[in-house]
This record gives sequence, structure tokens and C-alpha cells, in this order.
Amino acid sequence: MKKNNTTGAKRATSMPDIIPAYNYPNTVNNFCKTNEDESPMDDDEFERRLNEFIKQECESLKDYISNNDDDRYSEDDTGNEAQDPTTEHSTDIETDDMSAAQRLKAMIGLERVKREIDEACTMAMFMNERKKLGLDKNGENRNHMIFLGNPGTGKTTVAKLIGEMYHEMGLLSIGHTIETNRSKLIGEFIGQTEKNTTEAIEKARGGVLFIDEAYTLIKSEENTKDFGIEVINTLLPVLSEPEPDMIVILAGYDDKMEQLLKANSGLNDRFPVKLHFDDYSSYELTEIACRTLSERNFTLTPDAVSGLRQLMDKACATRDRYFGNGRWVINLIDHGIMKSMAARVMSKPRNGDCRNLFSVIEKTDIEEAEKNMPDNRKIRIATPRRIGFSA
Repeated sequence: MKKNNTTGAKRATSMPDIIPAYNYPNTVNNFCKTNEDESPMDDDEFERRLNEFIKQECESLKDYISNNDDDRYSEDDTGNEAQDPTTEHSTDIETDDMSAAQRLKAMIGLERVKREIDEACTMAMFMNERKKLGLDKNGENRNHMIFLGNPGTGKTTVAKLIGEMYHEMGLLSIGHTIETNRSKLIGEFIGQTEKNTTEAIEKARGGVLFIDEAYTLIKSEENTKDFGIEVINTLLPVLSEPEPDMIVILAGYDDKMEQLLKANSGLNDRFPVKLHFDDYSSYELTEIACRTLSERNFTLTPDAVSGLRQLMDKACATRDRYFGNGRWVINLIDHGIMKSMAARVMSKPRNGDCRNLFSVIEKTDIEEAEKNMPDNRKIRIATPRRIGFSA
């Protein structure tokens, strides 16, 4: 009988030590089925079953997402049942033939944003049909938006999808997205800021003009000499156009965006849609990590999945408003898990097929990544001590 070196599974009733990052619970259920004669399973039989199972699961994965009926394993932060983050997404989901609305639906989390975007799209289509029927005398079709939320919550990705969605609905002629910010718009001399802003507006015609960290355009209400005021003044005529063939999206922190909108009395009313992007839960962060690793052809051992969940729980328990959410997860993978794995793998001898060695993430990789992660949230500037006497 051959010794099973690939997975360590010695009986049909055993669970493989290495599993795809996106399909852990279903894999467990499949391999817990026993043979009739309880005979040991050799390498060839195990590999055949595993490949057949993964192929079947990948083919049905699109239906899982669209029907939203995946197996659920626990409750999320709000007390609602949540899916295991390793079951929902895989690299075999082809997005080329999916509409922008379907890709938005497939995004992790953002349930409130998805619901509000659906409502905004329905309203926009409703008003457009009224206009075609001659029932709307004003003929206005403005869909400018405000995105509120902390960093790394998917605002840029959603802005791009909105451009495509409104193009697919026939409300934008092109559907592209132009990303910009203060550093790209503010000029060094008088007149340059207006020129830069006008150029950005013209490039965005037919699509979306996305201004990230828009609150930085107004540093203070009293500072009238700041060139950021010119950006707002240049935007106002476009925001007032009844049919601009463009959606302007301003994004940033909740409280700071409120200050921006107060800087001009007519600014707030020109943005009929305001979307709040909630921070990702611990479960959703784990899901993002598993999807990202799967897309990069990495797999996780069951212990590594458990360690990853624990790490996300700790991160969420100590995060503040500057926590990077999805961006933090990507940094954890690139500058934490990958470095730990590289150090472990490159210290081992390599003989024969090294695919597993270079693709399987172990719990020690997660633990080492956590130890070596720089935690900027712990950095605090000490309050200067007074010099002299106090009464």
C-alpha cells in the first residue's frame, strides 16, 4: 500500500490537511463520507476525488452567490447568521460576463450600500421613464453622490461599478471613472486650480468623477485664500446642470465631509444620494483575506483558517477610525503572511514537486505575521509637559 504523502489523509473518513481557501466546510462534509469496506485510500484515489469535488464546487459557485443560500456557520457582529468566509468565493468566478450590478452583489459585505444603490438606480430609471413619457416637465436627471466612511471600505471600487451600472441603464454615455484628489486638482498659482478641475470634469463627461478625501479641499471655513475653494466653485455649475451626463462622487470621513458640505450653502442639496460605507466585521475581513489568497493560488490548512479568524477578531477589537479595513487585510497578506511563509519555505530543502510547499499557508505563517505586524494604532504622541509653574 502506498503511503499518502500529499495530504496526510490515511482513511476515507479523514479530512485532508490542505484545503482550498474558499471551500473549507463543504470539503469537510465531502471527505467525511466513508467507503463501504472502510479500506484505506491511496494517493491516486484521493487526488481523483479531490479534483472531481473541487471541479463540481467551482461550477456551482456562481449559483451560490446569486441565490445567497450558502451554508452558514456562525453569527456575525449584528447577531445575524453569517457564511463561512472560506465558502463563498473562488478564483473560478469569471467576472467578464457579469454585469456591474452582479459584481456589486458579489462584493463582500456592504449590504446597506448595495440596498441603497439598488434604490437609487430604481429611482433614476423611474424618473428617466417619466421623462420619456413627457410626464416630467423639469427634465432633470442628476445622480451625484456622497460616499461616507472610513478607509478601505470599498468606496473606489463601488464608484467604478456605479459608472458601469448607470451606463448599462442608459443614463451615462460612457461609464468610465476618473479618480482624483486634492493633490491633483490644487495648483501652485492663480488660475491653475480652475484649469486642473475643468480638465478633470471634461475627462469625466459620460462617466464618473470620483474625488477621494474630498474634505481636504476645504481646510477651514475661515481660510478663504486656500485654492481648494476654487475646486468647489468650479464644480458648482456642473452640479447644477439638469442633465450633466456625469456623476460627481465626493468621498471621505463622515464628520469631515459634513464640514465640507457646510462650506457652501448650496453644495449639500446638489448631492441627492448619500451612501454610508460601514466598517467590515471580523467575519468579512476574514472573507476578504480568504478570497484574496485564493485568487493568488494559495491554500490554507484548517489551523491556518482558525488562526486567521482569531487575528481578525483581535484587529476589530482594537481598531479606531483610521483602521484600513480591506486595505489593512491586503497589507497583512503582502507584508505579513507572505514574508512569514517565504522565510519558512525558503529554509526547507526542496525535492521533486514543490507546489504544495509554495502554495500552502500554515498556522505558523499567520502567527509570525501577527508578531511582526507594525501596529501604528499603538503609536501615540505624548502630550508636551509644561515648563514652569502653575497656580
